[in-house]
Order: sequence, then C-alpha cells, then structure tokens
Amino acid sequence: MDGEQFREAAHAAIEEIIEHFNSIASKRVVPSIEPGYLRPLVPTSAPNDPEPWSKIQPDIESQIMPGLTQWQSPKFMAYFPAGVTYPSILGE
Repeated sequence: MDGEQFREAAHAAIEEIIEHFNSIASKRVVPSIEPGYLRPLVPTSAPNDPEPWSKIQPDIESQIMPGLTQWQSPKFMAYFPAGVTYPSILGE
C-alpha cells in the first residue's frame, strides 16, 4: 500500500464511521443473529496475496456489523463506560 492508497482507504473508513454514527439510532441495538453466524462467511485461511481495501470494506457492513451490539446507540440502556466520539476515534 502506497501513500495514495492509504489516503483513499483512510477516507473511505472515515466515511463509514460517519455513516455509522449518523444512522446508529435506526439500527437494532442487539444482533438478531445466532452466535457463530460469521464462521461460514469468512475464508478458512488468510489469502496468499493481499486484497484491496475496496474488496474488504463492504464485508464490514454486510458481515461484521450484523453481529455487533450497538453500544453507542441512544436506544442502548445499559451502563457501559465508553465514550466514543470523533476526537476519541482520532486519538485511537
């Protein structure tokens, strides 16, 4: 990955984060899927050759996000000591 590819991937990741925060109130708080759902969706081994971020990134929304609890949702009514804000994301 060269500098320009990194810039494009980082900008795309930032757009994903912004979209997530902008739409979090309309998402389910807890997953409606069963544990282990992800295993058949991912390869059994790492690829031999690198894959472009543009191929990996859509998997986040279609495969990873359905299994997450939305801790930052305004509908999440349990105590969880985490404050995820745009500045804290940059700090990480």
